[in-house]
Amino acid sequence: MAAKLMSNGGRIIGVSSLGSQFCIPGYGGLGAAKALMESVARYLAVELAPSRINVNVVCGGLIDTGSTRMLPEFDKLAQHVAARHTRRENRAGRTIWRE
Repeated sequence: MAAKLMSNGGRIIGVSSLGSQFCIPGYGGLGAAKALMESVARYLAVELAPSRINVNVVCGGLIDTGSTRMLPEFDKLAQHVAARHTRRENRAGRTIWRE
């Protein structure tokens, strides 16, 4: 379907979360769904490449919201994410598009 709608090529971008990479208590359903979406994106990237359709997934990291603060281990997870994002190679500026 995507190849028919994007006859001149295109991009599909999925938005994932840390729950696809880490086991977070109370996040099982959404974490599994995000992991599934990442897997489907990998397959689509290969299958749609001949049609010049790029498929990628972006994981923006932990966002401090009311719902994420309800996670039992929010503080522990926030510390882990903060430690990873102090390294230059992990900053969001590395997510770019090139024509």
